[in-house]
Parts: sequence; structure tokens; C-alpha cells
Amino acid sequence: MFRNLSPKEQETFANKELFRYFRKLKKSTKQQNSFNEKDLNNLPTECNGRIDALWLWVNGTDPTWISKYKKVINFKYDPNKFRDYNTLFYSLRSVKMFAPYIKNYFLVTDNQIPNFLERPLNETAYILKDGEYTLEVVSHQEIIQKEVLPVFSSDNLELHLHNVKNLGECFVYFNDDFILNRPTPLNYFFEDKKAKLYITGKTGSVKLAKTRMWDNSTFHTNTLINRKFMYKKEKEHYFQSHVEYVMRKSILKLIESEFNEEYRKQETKRVREFNSLNIPYLSMHYLQNLELGKYEKQSDLNIYWPLTNQHLNNFKYLMVIKHYEPYSLCLNDRLNWKNETEASQEISFALDWLGSFLTEKFPFEK
Repeated sequence: MFRNLSPKEQETFANKELFRYFRKLKKSTKQQNSFNEKDLNNLPTECNGRIDALWLWVNGTDPTWISKYKKVINFKYDPNKFRDYNTLFYSLRSVKMFAPYIKNYFLVTDNQIPNFLERPLNETAYILKDGEYTLEVVSHQEIIQKEVLPVFSSDNLELHLHNVKNLGECFVYFNDDFILNRPTPLNYFFEDKKAKLYITGKTGSVKLAKTRMWDNSTFHTNTLINRKFMYKKEKEHYFQSHVEYVMRKSILKLIESEFNEEYRKQETKRVREFNSLNIPYLSMHYLQNLELGKYEKQSDLNIYWPLTNQHLNNFKYLMVIKHYEPYSLCLNDRLNWKNETEASQEISFALDWLGSFLTEKFPFEK
């Protein structure tokens, strides 16, 4: 019913549904800092005067890639696990629009190029320059030993981020569904010479770690953190929020050297498995414990939007985002593709909204 209402009727209906909820909402972040032109010249000296951005990306609908996957992996291919919704397009645009102090973009792929990007002579790894901006498309072969390839797990790929040759010391690691939502000040990522580390709750239960792979990798990594920094064995640490991860290349190299045995085990895992390292989580707690980062509660600075088939629920999330105006959001796929019509409609709803305000072209769009 809700989907059949006009946009104005939908907003009225949703506002009635949200009335009690909105009365309890905190003050919006609108009054917090926004981008300042001085940020362009105040990049941290610890970062050698630059902050880069990096994405991993896969096109799971590419027949060549699917054939490679089926040849190597002995269980059924799930197209929904790797489905591409074109959120990378808006993620790149959002960084260009709202964090203009980031000039260097790195895209790591398995010899795949998004169809909206410029591509010289059908190359699958290349560097493009446009004024102050640089895009480097990096193939897996450039950062991972060939005997390990191919890999289909972000857990594995994240082991090798520091092997991206031209990547700067300080960088922001984006998933392709991470979107900057408004002008973002430099101190959203770095403040007082420290990386901002956005956190939510604590590590979680042993029960979840036995059944859910992401919880398992975090729980496993938590035990390594306790051993490394001499905490009690059972001590729980903060989860990282599901938003952009601020990282330092030198720290990732240090982590590899100190957990070399774990690295060598994990890089043989072509798909995600239990007892894997969670590199963003490990990196975050290294930065904190070495006093190179500081925790920041997620609050309403960034919002996680689980996109489902329920249009009213998605509309509510959009209303909350409009109220808080967070710096960033994660548009995470929780769609049920058994009803393809509904799922497609909700993807279009979300992408139409992103397209309504992310209008400035990325320098390397076709």
C-alpha cells in the first residue's frame, strides 16, 4: 500500500509513523563543523601532506569473473552475494564533492573496470591524471603473489592493502556502499594528529562467534589484540562502525610483520572462512593502542541504512538521514531477491535519492 502512495502522501504517512520516534531524536549534527577551505592546506604532516582514498570492488555479474569463481570454488555461486548496485559510482562522487582535500583515488579490482570509468586501450591496471586528481586502478596481481590468486574474499584482499605501491601513508578505506553525505571536514578523519576511529558496541558473544562468520572473525581478532597488548584473555573491545576506515600504511606493514603466521594462513583462503583476521578491526585497535588514533562514538555522525524490501522502513531511514544530516552513511544490501520486483524498486528508490544530490561528476567518469 505505502509504495502506491504519491511522494507527498508517503512523507505524510511516514511522518505520522515516526511522530513518537522523532520527538526523542537528539539535536541534528547540522550545527557541527563543515568543510573549511583551510583543510586543503592543513593535511597532517604525519601523512606527508596527503590523505588518499581506496576502494575494493567486484562486478559479480561479469561472466568471465563468474566462470573463474565456479572453476576454483566448489560450492554453489550465489549471484546476490556479489551483486553490483552501482553504489561505487556515488561513493566516488561523494568523496570528490564533500572531501576535496582527498586528491588520490585507488580502486583495487580483479581486472574489472566499472563501465562508467574512463579506460585507456582496454587496460585493467592504469593511472589517470586530471589536474590535481589521480585515479589508479590496481589489479590483484599487483598486490598479491600469483600462487595465491585468484581470491574472492575481502578478508584476504584486506591483508594486502599496504602493498598498493603508490598509496600514501594515510588513507581512508571505503566499501563501495559507503557514501559521504555532506561537506566533510578534515577532522572527521584526522584530529590532533590522530586517526578518528568510529565505534559502536563491544565485541559480542561467544555464541554469535560460533555461528556468524563476521562475528567469528572479529572475536578471533579480539583474542589476538588481547595477546599482543597484554590484556586479559576475555577482554572485549569496541566494534568499528560500518563506515569509512582511516588507516596508516606503516601500521598495516607492522601488523603483517607481527602476525606473519596468521597472514600466511589467511592468504590461502580464497573465500571467507571462520577464524579469519578482521583487518579493519585489528588496524583500528593498533592505532588506538599505539596512540595514533582515538575512539569516536558513532552517534549521528554516520548512519547505517540496511536496505530491505520494506519500502516504509527504507523511507523511515531516509527521513532519519534528512533529520540528522550525518557526514556519512552506509547503504547496506539486506534485500530479499526472491521478490525481484520489490528488491529492484527499493534499489531504484535509494539510487534515485543519491542521484538527486550527488550531481558533481567524478573527474574520471566517461
